[in-house]
Amino acid sequence: MICWCTGSLTFPLGVYLAVAGIGVVGESNVALACLIALPWIAICLFVGTWQMWIYWMMNAVWYNDVWNNACNGWDGYAILAGTQWMDISSSLPYCGIATVFLAAGNYSMQLERNGNNHNVFTFYNMQTGNLTPTYPNITYNIFNHTYTINNVTNHYTVSPNLAFPALDLQLSNPSIPFSTGQCDMPLADLMYSNGTVTSEVLSVVNVDSSDCTQLKVCTNTNPEGDYEIALGVLMIQQFAYGICCTAPSSSDSSSGTTVVLSVNFGSGGSG
Repeated sequence: MICWCTGSLTFPLGVYLAVAGIGVVGESNVALACLIALPWIAICLFVGTWQMWIYWMMNAVWYNDVWNNACNGWDGYAILAGTQWMDISSSLPYCGIATVFLAAGNYSMQLERNGNNHNVFTFYNMQTGNLTPTYPNITYNIFNHTYTINNVTNHYTVSPNLAFPALDLQLSNPSIPFSTGQCDMPLADLMYSNGTVTSEVLSVVNVDSSDCTQLKVCTNTNPEGDYEIALGVLMIQQFAYGICCTAPSSSDSSSGTTVVLSVNFGSGGSG
């Protein structure tokens, strides 16, 4: 907003300098005025519009800086890799992979959708890294918002905000809600709070600027393993978002058919 507002003021100034400068030179030497006209106009337009086009370059620089450095000071981070629209048929029941990077190493967890009940997902260790997750197998039911570990089932909430009551995890900023719409990027900044102790557990950074199916999340390991349970919920939402953000946005001009995304991960439904 600052760039475009100031640009609306400097652009007329740039045009005035271009016209006035050529006019002054032309009064004494027409040939010289013609010679310098193009470079002078270019300089004046640069002076008048630099705020407008530099925004795009600076935005890319800032975006990459946040992606690379947002998790500094955390115990680690995770990359949640969802599925693209064109790969959904060939990839199911596999929905995505979350790779967790910690100081001591890394591990990956696969998200798999149940073939008979599309409301049920399993988040399990792929045994590809040098670390073992605290909870190597977690089952989620997005219809009744439950997660099951070692045959023990607990509830989590998504409305009005994402929370895990049994883990004392809640959003640190309720004004940025966790939305479960099929085209909503998973946003969550979870903290542990038991009344006396408060600590950050998980914070979503952003999707990759070149691949919206890739989501980066900062993680802390204390309380041990709690972030893994929250990651599964984020992974389910990232699966839906990755499909949506890579889906065709209009009718297929070659076939005349309209592509419709029909995936529901928010509450009930068969999926």
